[in-house]
Amino acid sequence: MALLLLNVSLSVGSITKTNNQNSGEIPVWNLGDTWNYDMDLSLSLQNDYSDIAVDLSMNNIKCIVNSVSNDYILEISSYVSGSFIVDIEGAPKFSGALKNTNMQGTITIEKDTLGFKDLEIQIDGKVKVNFIPINIDIHLKAISLSPIVLIQFPIEVRNTWNSSETYISLEGEIDLPGITALIPDAPDQWVIDNEMYFEEQQYECINYGNVTTRAGLFPAYEIAMGDEESFLFSSVVGSLLKIIPMGDAGDIDFQLNFELISTTYTMPGAPEIPEKPTGSTKGKPNEEFSYSTTTIDPEDDQVFYSFDWGDGTLSDWIGPFDSGKTISLNKTWSEKGSYSIRVKAKDAANHESLWSDPLSVQMPKKSVIDSRLITFLNEHQYMFPMLRYFYDFVKNFGNFPFFQYLLNI
Repeated sequence: MALLLLNVSLSVGSITKTNNQNSGEIPVWNLGDTWNYDMDLSLSLQNDYSDIAVDLSMNNIKCIVNSVSNDYILEISSYVSGSFIVDIEGAPKFSGALKNTNMQGTITIEKDTLGFKDLEIQIDGKVKVNFIPINIDIHLKAISLSPIVLIQFPIEVRNTWNSSETYISLEGEIDLPGITALIPDAPDQWVIDNEMYFEEQQYECINYGNVTTRAGLFPAYEIAMGDEESFLFSSVVGSLLKIIPMGDAGDIDFQLNFELISTTYTMPGAPEIPEKPTGSTKGKPNEEFSYSTTTIDPEDDQVFYSFDWGDGTLSDWIGPFDSGKTISLNKTWSEKGSYSIRVKAKDAANHESLWSDPLSVQMPKKSVIDSRLITFLNEHQYMFPMLRYFYDFVKNFGNFPFFQYLLNI
C-alpha cells in the first residue's frame, strides 16, 4: 500500500458493531506463522488520446515468517495472472495476458512497529502479446529510508497519529527477451532506478466491529487514512484483514480487492482452536439439534464459546467454562439447505482463537407426501389390505432369512 501514490477512495464494507473489544496491543509473530491473501487489481485510463486497461490477480499470496530478530522477514509467493489492453493514438494497439507466471520474494517488517522496511521480489513467466509469447523476468527492490508505520499501537477507537515522511528507492530490471519480434527497435531490458516520496499521513481508528472475510468472521479495527481511505486490521489474525477500495484519480479508475483467506496465527494467550463441532449432520427444519465442542486454554483460564451457524447468524458468547470441559449448544434452522457450523473460543481477556474446522449439516427438502397422509394410512391400514401386507413386508424385511444371509456373508 505504501507504494501507491494515487488518490483512491476505499470502502471497507459493512462492520457489525461489537462491545467485546480485543486487545489492541502490537501482535507478536512467531516462526512459521502464515497468512494467505487474495488480491485483484484493475486499472483503466480513458481519455481522448488513449485507452489503457490492466487487470492483475494474485491468488493465494502466501506470507510466512521465516526469520525473527529485531525485524520480521516474511517469505512471499503467489501465482500471477492478468491481462492488458493498450490503445494509444498514433501507436499500434497491444493486448495480451500473463501465462505461467509466478512471484516470490521477501518483505522486511520492523518488529517494534510493524513498519515496512524493504521488499525484494522476483517474477518469472510469459506474457502473450498479440498472440506472440514473450518470456518475462522481473527483479525489483524497494527500500524505505525509514520504516513506514501505518498503525500506532495500542489501537483504540478515536486514537489519531501521523506517519513520518520518507523516501522509497526502487531498483531492478525487467527482461523481455524476444520483444524485438514484436517491436524491432525495443530494448530487451529496462533498468529501474527511481525514488518515490511517501508523504506524511494522518491516521485515525474510526471503528471497531465484526467483519466477514473468506477466512471467517473476525473483530477488526477500521483505520482511516486522511478523509477517504481506510483499511482493516484484526488483532485476532495479527495482521491486515481486508481492503475493498473503489475509486478514481482523475482519468484513472483504480480498484483493489485485498482479503485474508486463511491464517495460522494465534493471539498470545488465546485458547487453542476448538475441536470440530460434533452433533447431527442431517435433520429437518424447525427441529432442535445439539452441538458440542471443547478446547484447552494454555494458561488454564476459563473460556467462552461462540458458534457460527452457517446461516449468517452467530451465537452470543456463552460461558465461562472450565478449560477442557465439553460444552453444548442447541440450534434450530427454519429453512432447508446446507450449513457449515464452526466455533471459536476466547478467554476473559478477549484473546480469541481462530475458527474450528466446519461441520457440514444438511436440512433436506420437505417430503412431497404430506405427513398427515402417512399418519392416516398407518392408522387405517384395515381399509387397504394390500397396503397393510406391503407395510408389514417392509417393516419385517430385515428379519427374512435371505436378508440375514446377505448380512452375514
